[in-house]
Amino acid sequence: MNNMSSNKIDKTHLLQRFFNRIFPQKNNEVPDKWMKLSVKEKNELSKKYLSKAETLLQKNDLKALKYFEAASELAPSDPENWFRQGVAFYQYAILENQEKAFQLANKNFTVASQLDTENFDIWLNWGLTLTQLGKAHSELHFLTDAKAKFETAIRLSDSQSPEKKGDLYWKIGLLWTAISEASGEAIDLRMAIQSFCTSSSYQNNASSDFWRDFGNAYLQMGLLINDSKMYFQSIEYFRKVVKSNSESYEGWFCLAQAYTQLYINTIDEHYYNHAHECFTQALKKNNTKIELWLNWAQLLGEAGILNKDPQRLKLATQKCIRAQNIDPRHPLVIGQWTESLSQLGLFTNRLDLMIESENKIIKAVDQFPDEPELWYAYGVCLMAFGKYYEEPDFIEAAIEKIQHGISLDRSCAELWHILASAYYELGYFLEDVEIFQQSCDFFSRACDLKPSCPSLSFGYAKALLKLAECTADIDSLKKGTALLEAIIQSHKTAILQHPNWLFYYALSLFLLGELTDEEKYYTKAIELFLHVILVDPQYPDIYFKTALCFSHLAEITLEKEVFSKAINYFMLAVKQEPENDQIWLEWGLTLTHLADLSQNETTAQAFFKEAEQKIMRSGQLGNQHAYYQMACLLSLTRRYSQAMEFIEKAQLFDALPPIEEIMEDDWLENLRYTQAFSDFIACLETNQNTAEEL
Repeated sequence: MNNMSSNKIDKTHLLQRFFNRIFPQKNNEVPDKWMKLSVKEKNELSKKYLSKAETLLQKNDLKALKYFEAASELAPSDPENWFRQGVAFYQYAILENQEKAFQLANKNFTVASQLDTENFDIWLNWGLTLTQLGKAHSELHFLTDAKAKFETAIRLSDSQSPEKKGDLYWKIGLLWTAISEASGEAIDLRMAIQSFCTSSSYQNNASSDFWRDFGNAYLQMGLLINDSKMYFQSIEYFRKVVKSNSESYEGWFCLAQAYTQLYINTIDEHYYNHAHECFTQALKKNNTKIELWLNWAQLLGEAGILNKDPQRLKLATQKCIRAQNIDPRHPLVIGQWTESLSQLGLFTNRLDLMIESENKIIKAVDQFPDEPELWYAYGVCLMAFGKYYEEPDFIEAAIEKIQHGISLDRSCAELWHILASAYYELGYFLEDVEIFQQSCDFFSRACDLKPSCPSLSFGYAKALLKLAECTADIDSLKKGTALLEAIIQSHKTAILQHPNWLFYYALSLFLLGELTDEEKYYTKAIELFLHVILVDPQYPDIYFKTALCFSHLAEITLEKEVFSKAINYFMLAVKQEPENDQIWLEWGLTLTHLADLSQNETTAQAFFKEAEQKIMRSGQLGNQHAYYQMACLLSLTRRYSQAMEFIEKAQLFDALPPIEEIMEDDWLENLRYTQAFSDFIACLETNQNTAEEL
């Protein structure tokens, strides 16, 4: 018993030294009159000093420390004394953001728990204090200690009221949320959600703060595992917050965040509108929060890029300016500003805006070289220059910056996405199959990290289609088609807002038709292309692709009606793009097919004449493949000398197919019987053999 008293007194002296080190005060001698007081009188005086100290500390008057010290001297073995001091320092730390006060509270609860091991309130408040210390220091051991204290509180909670049990599990939910921030593990958020559920079962009328914290756990889970169901659940709880307190800034801001993530996961304008309205409501409650302006700018920037909408991008830059007025050096603000400004410049053909964005990001990466978000923005900026100038060197420079960002954070799906997009653009510039393959690999990595994001899946599908188009790889094509099918099935409500999904799905089916010669793919592709025309009659390339689909289907079915539809859509295509040489060439080839199949000589000659005009127009617009196709048409119409002139021009411009294809081309059958053609082929073979020997 004497040893226990000695430990208590040692702990008391430890706290006194702790007080004096953290909050230096003039030391006072213990008054002689205290020595004459009875134990009861000392306890009563201790309570008086304790109440005085609590009142002073609430007023931010550090004279309270003198009274706390006096209370401790008078009743060092009273657990309530140490408990109340711990609570007072905890509350002071919360109000004044004083981390040192949390440390004092921790010491007080340590003594209190040794004096009274079965006091529920001591263990509950000790757990709260350690949770705050863990969040302040970002150190997991404080949070682990807090969990142990809460576990003891659970053991002692049987006799507690439902309200206190509900409060305990609420605080445990907050602890697990903090642990998840440190660990990045979904299991910790599941524990948080489970604790909030348990807390809810004990509460008849939960507060708006509880629903905010519960909703935040679901929001963080959604961000971690990219699951829209989590966002829907968080929205349900955040709505409870604003329903009970329509003036709650946090409620509206959290709702805006949840709707923003839902928009990114669905690309549904309905959720964009909700997010925008919630940001507007949050602004009415508090316009001084940098988080509000930044998150709003991110929503507008994302929507502006997805929809190629300069107005939203302009609004995003305005929000960044408001955020910068609050914190001029915030790296995320500079990153978002750079991204939105460069894209605004690209979409509006404003080089000055792109140069301004580049100047911002160059300064930012010098100041904050370890921020991966800034290297992401740098990559976006350089890619905009690459598209503007049609210069691959900018894309290669962008790739270098993005790769540096990935070296800082390999778990960021957005960085892998922009890297994949950069390789996709570079593949177009250089017409390099290996680069398209790398793009697909990087898209795959991004989708693994964020599997429910349609913009990532759509980018991956496009890259697979391009790879299949270049290599005739049916496996890549089928994989891309399956991705597009999944996007459309999962986001049916957003299809009308995104006709590009339908367009590329139709394109994938068209390519499957080309590789397999199966009529069903062309039929389905035509149906989808026609849907795109209904949604957006001015969608780029839509009439040309529809015409091609009808043309290739006609070659299989040999139906004049299908040929006629192809020709009608070629007419619409040239109205949409009169200078597109490929449209004129394909139109001419379709007419050539129709002429070759025609049983009526007069009709056939009319089609041949029209086909010749279209192919010639293609050549005039710079299509070098028109020379070979004109040679084929002239072979069909038995104008052999002219045919040889055009096939020789095709050779001159290196626009001939391989010799094997030339020898198997049905349209050149008439020409192959001529001596000039035989000599030409012999010369080609000689040149080929010589090249191989070299």
